[in-house]
Amino acid sequence: MLRLRPITRRLERILRERHSPLLDRRHDRLLGSLLFLIAFALFIPLPFTGWFPAISLFVIGVGLVERDGVATTVGLAIGGASVVLTAGILISLGLGAEAMLD
Repeated sequence: MLRLRPITRRLERILRERHSPLLDRRHDRLLGSLLFLIAFALFIPLPFTGWFPAISLFVIGVGLVERDGVATTVGLAIGGASVVLTAGILISLGLGAEAMLD
């Protein structure tokens, strides 16, 4: 724990409570649905694609703990890109398999 202290100090200097409409109580279900989608992309066992959803979930988690709407939004943007990347790989694998079978 002592080795992590400099890292957490830097994070706490950068992060501060910045309110975002996404952090309101009424958006909890939307945020939960987005987190589920990112976690599902993390669950799919494709090579080299697990890092991006994991990093986005970490950034979102830190943003939620610190109530930083900017960090949460950045994490959601990274998560959205990772879901698009995973979907693109799955689609290309499916099209490649279909082309091989024809």
